[in-house]
Formats: sequence, C-alpha cells, structure tokens
Amino acid sequence: MIVEGGKDAILKLLNRAALPGVGGELQLVDLPGGLFSAPAVWTDASNNAWIFLGFSSEVTAYRLKTNKSGVSELAGIWQASPGSSYGEGSSPVVANGIVFVAFDGAIVALNALSGSELWSSANRSAGGSIGGFTGRARSWSTAGFTARMKAVTLPRTH
Repeated sequence: MIVEGGKDAILKLLNRAALPGVGGELQLVDLPGGLFSAPAVWTDASNNAWIFLGFSSEVTAYRLKTNKSGVSELAGIWQASPGSSYGEGSSPVVANGIVFVAFDGAIVALNALSGSELWSSANRSAGGSIGGFTGRARSWSTAGFTARMKAVTLPRTH
C-alpha cells in the first residue's frame, strides 16, 4: 500500500502492485486542506499501520484496516488541534507511540493511539517556547530565546 496526498486535499490509498499505470486507487479520503507536510507512518504493538498527517492547525491519524475479504481502507481514528503552525503544516514524527509536531513555536507530544496531549514545550515546567518559524523562509529562529533547555522524560504509552 502507498498513501499519496497533496494540494488537492485528497489522500489516496494506492495498491502499489498496480503501479506504474492508471488506476490502483483503493480509497480517496477528503482532507481538511491541502497536504504540504510529510506524513509519518507507525506500526503499533498489534501490527496495525498508522498514518499521521500534519496541517496548519491540526494533526489527523488514520489506521489501515483490512476486512475479512482482504480489502484495505484507511479509517480516521482521531484529530487533535494543539495549536497552529501558521503555514502549510508541520510534518509529524513518531517514536515509541508518541507523535511529535510543532505548533505555535512549541513541540507538542501526542499519544499515537488517542491523540491526547502528553506534553508541550510551551508548558511552564518545560521552559516555554523553543522559537518559531519566521516568515516565508521556513527557518527556525531562536531570537529572544533565553530559557535553558531541560531534559524531560515522557510517560510511556500502552
């Protein structure tokens, strides 16, 4: 399976065995906006494949499900809106069941299974903002950043 999305705001689940060629689309999913970030893929402890998409003000999680007839489809599992990236969206990163994404000049950690917020660098205990995106250059800026970085242990997810 392959997923493909873009500025047309449609996520396509493709059968890679049918490529190259015309067709092979197993499912079309309407997205909340154009997809300009890179999706993250993760496999949970039950061997289910997940796809996480970052948009300007939300992260959306889909799980690949295959029915008894062998037909696969993406099922929307959760959507979280921890802030705004003031642009086309932040590419999520997944590690150890935690989705990390940048919003409002902060890094936010979400539970990969539920989308619940586990931690944010904007929390007072984390020292506040780590900087932000500046204009159209899409580069990180730490201007005015004076807080010290702190090591934080995130809770385990099940």
